[in-house]
Amino acid sequence: MNFVYQLPVKIHFESGSIHQLPQLVEEFGQRILLVTGKGYLVDSGFIEQVAKELQENQFQVTIFTNVDENPTVHSVREGAALAKEMDCEMVIGIGGGSFMDCAKAIAFAAKNDDDILTYVLGEAQGEAALPAILIPTTCGTGSEVNRFALLNNPETGDKLPFGNDLMLPVLSIVDPNLMKTLPKSVLAAAGFDALTHAMESYLSQRGQPITEILVLESIRLLGQDLVKLYKNSDYQAGWENVTLASTLAGMAMDSSGLGPGHGLEHPVSGLRNIVHGRGMAALIPVIFQQSYQSNPQKFARISQLLGGKDETDCVEQINRLLVELDLVVHLGDEGMKESDIPVLLENVKTQSMDYLTNYPVVFTEEEIVQIYKEAL
Repeated sequence: MNFVYQLPVKIHFESGSIHQLPQLVEEFGQRILLVTGKGYLVDSGFIEQVAKELQENQFQVTIFTNVDENPTVHSVREGAALAKEMDCEMVIGIGGGSFMDCAKAIAFAAKNDDDILTYVLGEAQGEAALPAILIPTTCGTGSEVNRFALLNNPETGDKLPFGNDLMLPVLSIVDPNLMKTLPKSVLAAAGFDALTHAMESYLSQRGQPITEILVLESIRLLGQDLVKLYKNSDYQAGWENVTLASTLAGMAMDSSGLGPGHGLEHPVSGLRNIVHGRGMAALIPVIFQQSYQSNPQKFARISQLLGGKDETDCVEQINRLLVELDLVVHLGDEGMKESDIPVLLENVKTQSMDYLTNYPVVFTEEEIVQIYKEAL
């Protein structure tokens, strides 16, 4: 047995911990760039209240909200320029995975001179980053505990994975109470995304004993409580368990990486701006149906944790879960067209092969095309 596991992220997990934010970040300085997106967090007054509590504790807060659901390199450039202009000492990202991804990338770009695409494309590595503090408000992405971001390049339509050790957050404040305002549809998509992180991490070729422990518990918690929580938002233990499951999966995938579900979905959401969790709901059953025999033992364990008996009913259990979450999705209904497939295939070949090779079986080009067609 031989493995390396390193995740130097301080995790503060506690219901109500958002109100400890001023005390938790004081060691990093006084000037803050607060990164989030337009929408509920701003419209509800939540971001303004967070900024007010910080300002009452002598912090200088600059709010940046120009972040889309699929964040772009343009937003990173703009946010980094603002951080430099205001001489910010830290970046706090609040929201779902897109906003946290963008916050990490802004923290990185603010301390490096070349354009962000230079680093995303691997032409340079970077030298430093501002401290990034992340606060998730969706229980799905795990972005708060890993060193990766997904950034769209509007010029090409590519959704680009970007990973850098300098983007590891210094602190993640995980408050399950912040998830309670999620609309049911968002909870379903986010929760299923967390499940895909756990399942693909478990099936990963780079997985190891510690990541397996993390993701098996994540799958167990989601199988036990995601549907219950979806049907009863007053289930406090469910909020804590589903949030914990998302964080555990995020911790694992930082080391294990993900698989073809993400490798095939990222080009779709990059091209058609599809909600990531819904894209995963369309693709994962098709992918697993084509590959469950490649590692029967692991697919059987996934099935059992979701209430099934063995590898032969793994996809059945996933489809049952999707029905109960009102998340039966076809990519055609989300905006994808069959004529997109050649473009998507080229994007997979240039941007996503690391995902596809990190799996018990590597799909051929013909099989990738067939998966997209079946998911339409």
